[in-house]
Amino acid sequence: MSSIHEKPAASLAASLVAAVNDVSYGQHVQLKEYKRLILPLDGYVFWVATGKEILVTGALYFLTENIQKEAKSLEQRNVIFSSKEEVKPFNQLSSDQIWVGNLDETRFVFGSRSSQITQDGLFHYIGESISPIFSTQFIDDLNIINDDEVIVSNSLPIFMALPTQSNPYLDWCRWPENVPIFPSYIVPDSQAPPYITVDIDPSFQQSLTPGLISTSDKSSFQFVTETVCLTLYGLTNNQAVNVRDYIVRWAATNPDRLGITNCPIIRDIRKYQPEINTLAMIKTISFEVMYCQHAARECGAQLIHKAKLPFRINK
Repeated sequence: MSSIHEKPAASLAASLVAAVNDVSYGQHVQLKEYKRLILPLDGYVFWVATGKEILVTGALYFLTENIQKEAKSLEQRNVIFSSKEEVKPFNQLSSDQIWVGNLDETRFVFGSRSSQITQDGLFHYIGESISPIFSTQFIDDLNIINDDEVIVSNSLPIFMALPTQSNPYLDWCRWPENVPIFPSYIVPDSQAPPYITVDIDPSFQQSLTPGLISTSDKSSFQFVTETVCLTLYGLTNNQAVNVRDYIVRWAATNPDRLGITNCPIIRDIRKYQPEINTLAMIKTISFEVMYCQHAARECGAQLIHKAKLPFRINK
């Protein structure tokens, strides 16, 4: 949690402390600790309650903004909590840990990205309300998560599983060592290169068939085409070529799972930082793919059962 400290003035500090007492009337706020959990099938993030709770005393303020969008109408609230005493658990937060409160059916969160201002003898902590559409990402019982079920409806499970696939025909172009792959927008905080992200734009998805029924599990699926963009951070040209060739050859030897309908090329992306007069090592590779949704689900399930990847949650 970032912080700003200013030297308190004794008289002003006493006045502000008294004001907090008057405004809050000794308001007590119950907060629950949650830890981040990442599903290995598709990289989706959930927050799981640890059972740890704290009770803090101070004044809680909400700054409300009404937001109207096509599919939802909501109130976005910034939260300011002022206290006479330092809330030490807030200063010990990691990127995988947050504290969540609930007041008048509004849930709000303080995390490692929240700000702290220490001024005139008071401690001010700035958090945000949790949008209702994200309420499903907070769970109190880990057992309700089904680790055999994929959440996404695209080819992401196939690409997430690629580094774990073994094939003697691919020995000449193996996946680079120690190069993890992540879904876009869910890269761990401060992840150091090399690594790869997978982005699938839903606006480019098209169905080639109506819904069909699987004879194995009676689930519905379709044949789909879509565009998959890989962004490679910190990889050399030879490593990028290996990644491209590995995916193209893997698809050629697994036509029942994935087909590639374009000739992917490697593009350099110019990301410049003027302070050090340097370009970052960033490349992209775009694949036009065709696959069966049922095959994507099966590939994700094999990532769990064959590679035996567990839930990732830091205690």
